[in-house]
Amino acid sequence: MKRVLLITPDFPPSKGGIQSLLWDIACNIKKLSITVITPHRYKDRDFDERAGIRVIRTHPNKIIFLIQSILFTLFLCPDIVICGHIISAPVGLLAKGLFNKPYIVYTYALEIMAERRKNIVSFFLKHAEKIITISAFTKNRLVYLGVKKVRIKIIHPSVDIYRFRPDIDTGLLRSRLNLNNKKVLLTVARMAKNERYKGQDSVIDVLLDVLKKCPDTIYLIIGGGDDKERLKKLARDKGVGERVIFLEDIKDEELSLFYCLCDIFVMPSKEIHTKDGVKAEGFGIGFLEAGACGKPVIGGRSGGIPDAVIDGKTGILVDSENPLELRDATIKLLKNSSLRREMGDNARRRIEEKFTLQRIIEQTERVFLSVISHNSLFA
Repeated sequence: MKRVLLITPDFPPSKGGIQSLLWDIACNIKKLSITVITPHRYKDRDFDERAGIRVIRTHPNKIIFLIQSILFTLFLCPDIVICGHIISAPVGLLAKGLFNKPYIVYTYALEIMAERRKNIVSFFLKHAEKIITISAFTKNRLVYLGVKKVRIKIIHPSVDIYRFRPDIDTGLLRSRLNLNNKKVLLTVARMAKNERYKGQDSVIDVLLDVLKKCPDTIYLIIGGGDDKERLKKLARDKGVGERVIFLEDIKDEELSLFYCLCDIFVMPSKEIHTKDGVKAEGFGIGFLEAGACGKPVIGGRSGGIPDAVIDGKTGILVDSENPLELRDATIKLLKNSSLRREMGDNARRRIEEKFTLQRIIEQTERVFLSVISHNSLFA
């Protein structure tokens, strides 16, 4: 069986979209023998004992992580190196130079957007056999960086359709949060100063106007981060402080409850252009999780979100810079239960067809095997 090294700074038990994506790959590809090299994280020993896969932990310092990853790569001599982040691409390039072993790099969004790092990122990407990315938006960025289109493969994130499903009873949760007879808007996203493109503030900005038409509306925000107090103050200043609920420390296994609880998932992410590049949503896994729970969504017409949401069918895409579009889309869905149900049903069907874990794993496995096979022919 061919040997694969998956080298990544992002892996469970730390949480995030990248971590979940790479965990799914490491656990579910069966035609290859995968070893993960990743830094130590809090409570990783207990996690690794239960993981059922081989995980090698390194020092959490990024430089030491790279040095130790290089040493493990030299010792293990894999058939292919999978770089779960551009940070680990130097290890892949070294394996290619020393042993003629191919490497693949995963890209997501922010890590390839900074103009000041454009040349170094481009260098490592252009030497990889394949770049796996998550949306047409990020593919276009890779082409801008000089990567040939033939080397780029879009593989969207997956969603667990058995965990995220429409038939979860939310009665107890509604009662606990005093949400009976309320219409609930939901955003699941970090509230970080460097991720203000997510758009929670845009929802708060239009909420008072929404309440004039739909007075029983509550806005629920799940996520932590260093921008939370600003958003709380914004809600108070806008006169909607009592209509915005902030929740942190929600366990992963509880997320599906909140998606099923809501009436609309909303994340009007925008593209923020600065002298150092673009900040935007690379895809938006929350749209899939909400859709798998049979909920309509409202998203910004920006970044990779159009890959996740079909405008007018599974949700509504709005110009994130135009608050009137966001306001009108929110009111339209809140007032039309049949449209919400239709879009939610469409979203669930689309996810069952295109975004299941099995489908994504099959696509990923084919890419890995094709690169290994191609390299063997020319070794």
